[in-house]
Amino acid sequence: MNRGKINIGSPEVIFAMLNVFIIKVVVGYSQNMVGISATASWLMMIYLTVISLIIFWIMARMMKNFEQKDIVDICSFSFGKALGMIYGTLMALFIILRVASILRQTGDRFKIVAYPESPMGYIILFFVIAAIIASYAGFDSVIRGAKIMVPFVLFSILVLLIGNFDISLSENLLPILGNGYKSIFLESLPLLSLYTAVLFLLFMPPYMKDNKVFSKTGIKVIIFGGLLYAVMTAILLMVFPYPTAQNLLMPVYVLSELIGIGDKIQRLEALFLIAWVLSIMLYMGMLVSLSVEILRKTFALPDRRPLIIPISGIVFFIALIPERLLDIKNIEQNIFEKYSLIVIFILPVIILTAANIKQKIQNKQKKVTS
Repeated sequence: MNRGKINIGSPEVIFAMLNVFIIKVVVGYSQNMVGISATASWLMMIYLTVISLIIFWIMARMMKNFEQKDIVDICSFSFGKALGMIYGTLMALFIILRVASILRQTGDRFKIVAYPESPMGYIILFFVIAAIIASYAGFDSVIRGAKIMVPFVLFSILVLLIGNFDISLSENLLPILGNGYKSIFLESLPLLSLYTAVLFLLFMPPYMKDNKVFSKTGIKVIIFGGLLYAVMTAILLMVFPYPTAQNLLMPVYVLSELIGIGDKIQRLEALFLIAWVLSIMLYMGMLVSLSVEILRKTFALPDRRPLIIPISGIVFFIALIPERLLDIKNIEQNIFEKYSLIVIFILPVIILTAANIKQKIQNKQKKVTS
């Protein structure tokens, strides 16, 4: 694929990145959110969203000097081609591991709540095949597809919120500070790992029609995504008081089971399940395609297509490694939550800072020589 011919608009990017937030809600990461700050979890998510916004705004300002460049390009400029290749490879590996983790969690939860008789491998394979098809269609096609699919998923979530409003109790959000200030402002920081969309945004500039709207696009994504986290967490707590909300395996699916229209139309969770399956397929396709594009560019490969099936196969086999859902949750808490903060925020800030310093030095040298 010729990257120079890819022109993706801001709305497409916004919907595609919002889907990253939606997946975390659907798969059940609200358990993680509720577990730390209890009844103040919705407030905690607002706090983490503000932190993410500030850091992204700083990064976006530093990226203004590098139009049509993604974070791997900027790393190569800052530290040389060799380190740029290492960084690009690590980013692709990080994305592959995230996809495999989400895939396995999706498979486990769907098997329990919807397909108890289906073998785990078949459920996972279904999503992997969807990712392969999407990857062959192209990264730009997947992103554009988000503009069609994600509004439908958002509508289903809106129906979910409205449908559960009557049985929501605001007093379940008390005490307002939950487990206290420390849980909200300090212990919650590892949950910045929920904002992986910030990292994915840093790969978008080469694909966008207008880099001038990159900062605004990212800010909208984080605000809308953070609002989704906060609202869904609040609704979950108002319907299922703490600590019951923390123990729900797939909270969004459970909420959908509570919705009905009169006495004749019940079991609407089947309709929501279709929307969420489409959302997960889109997520898989986008991230597998992105990892393929990163590796293709990092190693200057002429064609991305030979990478699609091997990477999809790696995702499939990694997803099958954990024996139990508990093993995946332990990996998430002990590895991803601890180290994703470095990958998503700290490393990009270091790379962008170094790049801007190097560029200023080069500009001064040019003025002196001229």
